[in-house]
Amino acid sequence: MSKSVSRDPHAIYFDEPGVTQQSFKDECDINLIIDRARNGAAISHLNARVAQYGDFSSIPDYRSALDQVNRANGMFMELDAKVRERFANDPAKFLDFVQNPANSDELVRLGLATRKPVDTPLESNPSGLPGDSGEGSLPAEEAPKPKAGKGR
Repeated sequence: MSKSVSRDPHAIYFDEPGVTQQSFKDECDINLIIDRARNGAAISHLNARVAQYGDFSSIPDYRSALDQVNRANGMFMELDAKVRERFANDPAKFLDFVQNPANSDELVRLGLATRKPVDTPLESNPSGLPGDSGEGSLPAEEAPKPKAGKGR
């Protein structure tokens, strides 16, 4: 004969097994959370990364950086499919390749760059005179000298 348990007619009873995962019970126990906070481990999930120190002043703000990445991705996606496939459809691999000067011949062969003309000494200094860098410049001895003035 089974023993009859008296139940309150106004209470709710949950006799079915629950779907709550008991493996997280310690993470949710308020007493354990308070103990961790007292020991300084309450924000352990925020300390997952190692602090980095350096000069990051050349990095633009978040919006500018995101816009630059989006522009680079868009330009990469405009390339021919065979070119993108050569870089495993990865814009980062493409940028690494493009920034390496040793790859300039292949960039020309792929049609992504043109050969840069080599400056001859006469093109950069047509008269051959010292201090003459081309049109409109005067030799150093004829150049106007700055006027002497009061210092700041």
